[in-house]
Amino acid sequence: MSFGRIPYMEWAKTHLDGAPDDFLDLANSGMPSLVSSISELGIDPAEIPLGGDNSYGYPPLREAIANRFGMVPENILTAQGTSMSNFLLLASLVGPGDTILVETPVYECLSYPPEALRANVVRFERRSDEEWLLPVDRISSLAKQHKAKAVFFANPNNPTGAFDSDSTICELADRVGEQCVVIVDEVYREWLDGEYEKTIALQRKNIVSTSSLTKVWGLGPLRAGWAIGDSDLIHRAYRAFDNMAVINAFMVDWVQHRLLSNSELLRSLRDRGLESVKHSRALLDAFLASPEANGIEAILPVGGGYGLIHFEGLSGDEVEAALMREKNVSLVPGSFFGLPDWLRISWTRGEDQVREGLKCIRAWWLDR
Repeated sequence: MSFGRIPYMEWAKTHLDGAPDDFLDLANSGMPSLVSSISELGIDPAEIPLGGDNSYGYPPLREAIANRFGMVPENILTAQGTSMSNFLLLASLVGPGDTILVETPVYECLSYPPEALRANVVRFERRSDEEWLLPVDRISSLAKQHKAKAVFFANPNNPTGAFDSDSTICELADRVGEQCVVIVDEVYREWLDGEYEKTIALQRKNIVSTSSLTKVWGLGPLRAGWAIGDSDLIHRAYRAFDNMAVINAFMVDWVQHRLLSNSELLRSLRDRGLESVKHSRALLDAFLASPEANGIEAILPVGGGYGLIHFEGLSGDEVEAALMREKNVSLVPGSFFGLPDWLRISWTRGEDQVREGLKCIRAWWLDR
């Protein structure tokens, strides 16, 4: 196993080095934290125990996640965020020479880990003329041709925001057969109307999902993630974890359990964030409809907090560098997703950030 650099991850962690504190963030696709301390979550820090039994997941946490989605604890893997959950599933499913099908455009942290595991990564394309939705016929054909062990994608897709119905994913799972596991990263799903407390996991035996408290709830620092799937696969994923670490941080597991047992608090955090996202999206829609946005094209989903934007005659890398250098506005170059002419723009960090960011983009575009 050989781990190379993941360009997007490296960029995300370093591109703001030296940036002013007042930079305008239209890059981050997760909500900012709506709380500044554990006590604001209704938890007294003094009552958090230092340790306890979480050898293969803290049992009350596994039960809380299971109850939230109508599963049993044996269906639940707990891990450090969605990315670690994804990796543990991959490590339990594929090895050198095995084939996995991965979407494009794609969030790079879905495509690079299978390559590190020396799996054969075959891409299937989401197309604009198909509204970026899953091409079930093409995927099932590729799965049979390559005897694929897994199909891996995000729903909603990152960066287009396209959302596939449960019926579409179930049809895909049926057509690729039980020998091929369908892994669905659902970290953004609960932002969408009608999708709260829902998951595609186990609507077929070969469907597994991953998510966390990072994006929708703005609790990324907790690194609180999970996977939901067939009990045998979950068992194998915990054994994969044995090769990487001993246990998760117990205090994080304990806090995550308290949060996931408090449905009223979770709904409140989600609703507050969603209200902000909707107002910020209205600002973006108004900007794109204005005469000043002539020459700017966008691909925006119905719901969620991010989409794609293109500036006529310029690559995404050129625009990102210029806006950061001249206006202290951060967007994500689409080259990280396989779309070099585009940028991913997010409207998750609050109305003030979005309003001021769009004002700077307007000025920069008009002054060119």
